[in-house]
Amino acid sequence: MPVVPLYRSLLAGGWQEVARRYPEYPAALEETYGPEPFGPWGVWDPDHPAIPAALAQIRRCAGAGWEDRAAALLRAAHRHLPGPPPVCYLGTLLGLGPAATLSRSGEPVIAVGLERFDPAARPGPPPRSLYHPGELEEMLPHEAAHSARFRALGLPPTPRLLSLADMLLLEGTALLFTDWLLGRETLPSFLPVPDLVRVVAAGPLLLRAIQPELGERGMSIFTRYFGTGAPISGYALGLALVRRYQEATGEDPVAILLTPTDRILAVALT
Repeated sequence: MPVVPLYRSLLAGGWQEVARRYPEYPAALEETYGPEPFGPWGVWDPDHPAIPAALAQIRRCAGAGWEDRAAALLRAAHRHLPGPPPVCYLGTLLGLGPAATLSRSGEPVIAVGLERFDPAARPGPPPRSLYHPGELEEMLPHEAAHSARFRALGLPPTPRLLSLADMLLLEGTALLFTDWLLGRETLPSFLPVPDLVRVVAAGPLLLRAIQPELGERGMSIFTRYFGTGAPISGYALGLALVRRYQEATGEDPVAILLTPTDRILAVALT
């Protein structure tokens, strides 16, 4: 299973060494999100201001057995998912988040931002800046589910090219799968309870209200619904949609994960 310990090169020679040894990784960050999130420095700049803080934090958790942990979690998820596990880079997301699915020349790969982890971190209400290494248990199956859906449906693995409808169901199906795999709800780990309560209470109304936007694409619509502090959580809306589909059809989470967007919406929005 291809788990890439990119953080070792980062600790040994900084971002410049990462760009030399794994040039496809900075390219994937830019391909996925565009240049804007990385500021005027750009994703290739060895003096990017996110690097010193990332290095300091990664040194704190470098002995957490990341390679074995990631490989085991991906194996467990892919006992239920089609195809081989995706490549998983253990390194930095330059502060964007603890884990993500990136587009590497159009292929979905997983990235883990180790700067967002700390062995001393304790569970607390979201939003949070640091996570315990054990919390990777919720993140890697979620990202593996994204990868499986991208592959099965031929979707581009970047929000720059996805419609809001695809974004909602990408997150909803990943949450449904991860909840089923772990036997617990995972959305409250990263969505503040007041936000979750608000979306659940107004769910039917919100689902009707967003229908005119379902075909919109790109980073602006992604940020509106999935950015930190988004007024309406696309994660909760996506999960509400797939739960409505599941209640109507009785299908299991893996089958729903591989079901096209229009088929889910045709049932969930009726």
